[in-house]
Amino acid sequence: MNYDLKLVAEGSFAETRIYENCYLLCSQRSERSDILSKAKQLGGCVNFPIITLPTNEKLHELALYIEELIANDTGRSHFSITVDEGKRLIATFEKSNTIEKHWKTIREYAILCNGKKIGTGFDFPSMDKAVLFLEHFCKDFLV
Repeated sequence: MNYDLKLVAEGSFAETRIYENCYLLCSQRSERSDILSKAKQLGGCVNFPIITLPTNEKLHELALYIEELIANDTGRSHFSITVDEGKRLIATFEKSNTIEKHWKTIREYAILCNGKKIGTGFDFPSMDKAVLFLEHFCKDFLV
């Protein structure tokens, strides 16, 4: 299943926003159709998994909408891994009992990988740092 989404703005200084491995975008989730409807309201062209929007401002508006849905969905029971100050969502994980029990250790390891705590997850300055964290996190805490 494809849980990825790429937002692209038109124009010479166009921005992009990428959401990877985001369960919220699963075809069975109602939020996915809400996102696609919102994109069309903003004048976007939907060719899933790519949504092209007419301006950077419209891209920002849709990105904010998606991020609010993610925040509401994840809340206290999930956490997210992002890169570049939240511009790329890499993964979202459910906080199992094991993860809750070792949250302080996970947070400390994220900091060692140059991550910082933002919202309900961790943000990394580069994909390499996020991958390093994820490799160890998956090996140690996902069973």
